[in-house]
Amino acid sequence: MKSKTSIIALERVLKKPAQIKSLYKLLNQRKYSISSSKKPSFSEHTHFVRAHPYRAWYLIEVNNTHIGSIYIQRDNSIGVNLLDENNALVPSILKQLLLRWKPLTPIPSVRPAGFFINVPSANSALQKEIQKMGGKHIQNTYTVSI
Repeated sequence: MKSKTSIIALERVLKKPAQIKSLYKLLNQRKYSISSSKKPSFSEHTHFVRAHPYRAWYLIEVNNTHIGSIYIQRDNSIGVNLLDENNALVPSILKQLLLRWKPLTPIPSVRPAGFFINVPSANSALQKEIQKMGGKHIQNTYTVSI
C-alpha cells in the first residue's frame, strides 16, 4: 500500500500514445469493472481513448508511476479505477479532482445536483474508503437480461 504522504499528481488524458498504453496496462490489471465484462483489444481501447467520452479524464500518478485513472462524466458521475493497494489514496485523489471541477447544473431525472461515484459491488475496500470520507450509500444497481 502506498503511504498517505505519497505525492499524487493528476495527469490530464490528452490521447498521447504513452497515455493510451498506460491506460491499457492499467485496464488489464483492473480487478473490478462495472461497464464491461470483456477486455477490449488494444485497437478497440485506442479508439475509445481517442474518442475521449468523458468531461474530464486523468491518469493518477504517484512517485512517477501510474496507479490508476479517474474521470468525470456529463451526468456528474465520477469513475475511480485504482490498483487495489492504493485505495487509501482515494480521499486525496478526490480532493484534487474536486478542487478543479464543479458538478454540472442539475437536470431533473437526468443529472443530480452533486457528484456521485459508482463503485463495483465486489470492491468493498473502495466502498470503505469512500464511506470513511463521508460518502453516503444511496443506491444499489443491477443488470438484467431477458
